[in-house]
Amino acid sequence: MKIEDELAALNGHKTFLAFSSATDIQTNISNAIDYLMKEKDMSCIYVSMNKSAQEIVGLLDKRKISKERFFIIDCVTGTVVNPPKIKNVSFVSRPYNLTEIGIYISRYAKTIGKSGFVLLDSLEILQMYNRSEVVMQFVHSLTSLPTRYGLRLIVLATMEMFRGQASHFSQYFDKVSEVSTVEHRGGKPTQFRV
Repeated sequence: MKIEDELAALNGHKTFLAFSSATDIQTNISNAIDYLMKEKDMSCIYVSMNKSAQEIVGLLDKRKISKERFFIIDCVTGTVVNPPKIKNVSFVSRPYNLTEIGIYISRYAKTIGKSGFVLLDSLEILQMYNRSEVVMQFVHSLTSLPTRYGLRLIVLATMEMFRGQASHFSQYFDKVSEVSTVEHRGGKPTQFRV
């Protein structure tokens, strides 16, 4: 099922783990942002583990998405260069600095309140820099965002890397599904089997 359809079918669920193929993950991220910001008029806190803030701003411009309600936590640029000051952008010093990421999420969450969502684009990068149990603890802490701030949480991961670990993560999410960039025949949702 397409990510937009999965998001539309959340029906009160606040946390969603979407498994995507590696080739489709960037398209699924863009489609989720389009749907939630344009169709649902929500604000976004984007925790980017694999794209710089400049790339994301370019994507927003290309898709005509307002940057006023879009907050970026860039976990890429700070490790390479001294990042420039950009409105609504925070740079994390290292992608493994989960405390710093959490602080920025909380700061932006207070700004946008209940009208927004947090999008974490890559569990893989977190897994590269942290032990599995640390990533699990961090994901668990993120799933409290709906309770604390009224936000929705959308996390993307690739099927190729996490298929065998799905049951470990599924306990923390209201909904876990495979997403695709094309509609499956019959329009039936593909629930991820754990």
